[in-house]
Amino acid sequence: MKIVVHRICGVGDAVQITPLLQQMRLDCPDAEITFMTSQNAADVVRGAPYVDHVVAMPLASVTPGRGNPFLWHMWSQIAAQGPMDLLVTLDSRWVHSVGAWTVRARRRVGLSTGKKWRPHPFHDVLGYPENPQHETRHASQVFLELWTKATAHADRGLSASLPHLGLGDPHARWDGALATRYLCLAPGAGNWLNPADYKRWPAPHWQRLMTLAAEAGWQTVVLGTAGDFPPELLPEGALDLTGRTTLAETASLLRRSGGFIGHDSGLFHLALGLDVPAAAFFGPTRSDLTGPFRKPRSRVLRAADVPCAPCCHAHCILPDAAARAWHGAPPCMARIQPDQAWTEIQGFLAA
Repeated sequence: MKIVVHRICGVGDAVQITPLLQQMRLDCPDAEITFMTSQNAADVVRGAPYVDHVVAMPLASVTPGRGNPFLWHMWSQIAAQGPMDLLVTLDSRWVHSVGAWTVRARRRVGLSTGKKWRPHPFHDVLGYPENPQHETRHASQVFLELWTKATAHADRGLSASLPHLGLGDPHARWDGALATRYLCLAPGAGNWLNPADYKRWPAPHWQRLMTLAAEAGWQTVVLGTAGDFPPELLPEGALDLTGRTTLAETASLLRRSGGFIGHDSGLFHLALGLDVPAAAFFGPTRSDLTGPFRKPRSRVLRAADVPCAPCCHAHCILPDAAARAWHGAPPCMARIQPDQAWTEIQGFLAA
């Protein structure tokens, strides 16, 4: 049996697909499973025991535009996989799924918003609201429900797992700079399509949190892409590795850390997939949709006095948003106080 699963996504989304891929492997142990995704997320799953092949599609082919209507370049790569028994499309956007008509598959399953004037190309379909704000299920749950509906298999209760990542020793790479007892922090958010500044905690709050961690005997290791955090705000003893690590090195640092602190971002989900104690600051985004999924060693931190959050908007919708913002962060992020957050994180790490 040949199964092809595809979704255009970032690192965090790829991690959230792993419960589905694990379930597929357990339900169909002899199947040939191929996962196709954008090149920025392919390494998350490459080498995992629950997939046989990972195909990284160039970003140009998965980006809609005048030269790529209906993502035909992407669909031509998927169709090139040859005849298959099952095609699983994990994107509810019509423009991202209509090309499934071109794939030679005995069965095609996917998500659909149910618009009559936008016929879907699937044999089995799971309904999904046109406005994601109206969704009530976690992303991982949606993917699993699509599979169980199409195959009649029962949900096995799995969560994200990345047993193939982070197996190296980070001290061999950062000898002399990396302490034995350290926490990983990721002040950045977003990906190649969206910088997601609206999801970021203010830099001075991060500076205060690093200082509190150092006073408690933790070294803080800052991860992410170059420019995620102002180097002049780094406290003494903090190790800035932004823009200096590969995915494999980042995973090694996370797996051997005392815990992770970040935002609703790809690195947060990477830490969850590695079963690292992980806490994240949430403001405008919904943790019930994209937060921890079946991960008891996790914590979501929110401001208690911002009734409009989560609003699911990419910018603050308050009338005086500009006046309320602090260091570029909306009130729902800025009002999460670092001292209170550290107190909660300390108790979480101790537990």
